[in-house]
Amino acid sequence: MEVRTGSEIVFSNVRPYLVGHFATEPHFVAIKAGKIVEISREFPKMVSATAIVIEGNGQYLTPGFWDLQLNGLEGIDLLSATSHGVEVFLRHCLEYGVTVVFPTVITDSPERMAATIEAISQARDGEYQARIGGIHIEGPMISSGHGKGCHPAAHIRQLSWEEYRHWQEISGGKIAIITLAPEAEGALDLIPRLVGDGIVVGIGHTDASKEIITEAIRQGAKLATHLWNACKKELERNLEHVGAMLMSDRLYASFIADGHHIHPDTLAISFRVKPLDKIILVTDAMAGAGAPDGQYRLGDLEVSVIDGVARDPNNLAQLAGSTLTLVQAIVRAIKFGQIPLDRAIRMVTNNPATLLGRAEEAQIKEGAPADLVLFSYQDEKLEIRKVMRNGQLSFLRQLTR
Repeated sequence: MEVRTGSEIVFSNVRPYLVGHFATEPHFVAIKAGKIVEISREFPKMVSATAIVIEGNGQYLTPGFWDLQLNGLEGIDLLSATSHGVEVFLRHCLEYGVTVVFPTVITDSPERMAATIEAISQARDGEYQARIGGIHIEGPMISSGHGKGCHPAAHIRQLSWEEYRHWQEISGGKIAIITLAPEAEGALDLIPRLVGDGIVVGIGHTDASKEIITEAIRQGAKLATHLWNACKKELERNLEHVGAMLMSDRLYASFIADGHHIHPDTLAISFRVKPLDKIILVTDAMAGAGAPDGQYRLGDLEVSVIDGVARDPNNLAQLAGSTLTLVQAIVRAIKFGQIPLDRAIRMVTNNPATLLGRAEEAQIKEGAPADLVLFSYQDEKLEIRKVMRNGQLSFLRQLTR
């Protein structure tokens, strides 16, 4: 059965996610011309009797997942990918329920970063693949100290307005998020200019003091990128560094909930301190995600994936991205963060979309885009059954995490 974008489709006997909670009773959700046209307890009136009916068997129906930070997947490293490789990467994203992705470009030479941005921008928006919601630039204006993480020290530099405008020019205006260290020279002056140009500024890979972080938030920074990671050494003596971001109700915070980047207890505490509507789950995944243990690339860095954990082979204590998928992130956030399913779903749908000023794109409501995920969840296992993007169902492998 081929279901095209223009088809009339009805999900029957599903529990839709209605911004903050799942419906307790079974519902019908009708799709027409790529949009949600009706949500009801009886067969929808907005579609014909010949509409294709998908039996949901009481399973969960949510907006498609959003991943704001993804460096690679299933053997594909974005810093090395052609535009065709990016298209393959986008197809893999959809298999994990991600309908909107922000491909992430990490610190590298000006030439390589520009080439990667260009390759991402030239990828075609085809059938059966995730949509690029924007490009996330993570660097190059980051700490050269402990906060640099696995980013190459040789390419850490001040970000000029001219380099940023060049990125926007070659990407067709697709740059959406820039993560920087606010203590870097010129950063506090650059933040309001970026914000004024529509950029979401993230604070990350930083060794900044509480005072500088507070000033960055005042200047318009809206996101703490992968909080608790790539920050001050001896954090137990410098808790104010993370505390300033965790305690700010104005700042969203993203978390890598893989059990390695953040201790489960730390994640649980963070979920109790940070307001629910300001928490976002990201993967920060690299090429080894969804792939076997082995050797992979993250730009020029060779990464060893050992027992499912991505590490710098020259310093095995240094994490080098993750192998997490958003399916796994949801399950582990529920387990480690001690939260219910509906809260975890908000962290990969409504919250990231709202941060980007696009809340209407991640809701199940009449008139919203038909980007949807149908899944079962039981005994700490989330299994994706169907993924729909723009009203079109995609072929899926069976994924259980």
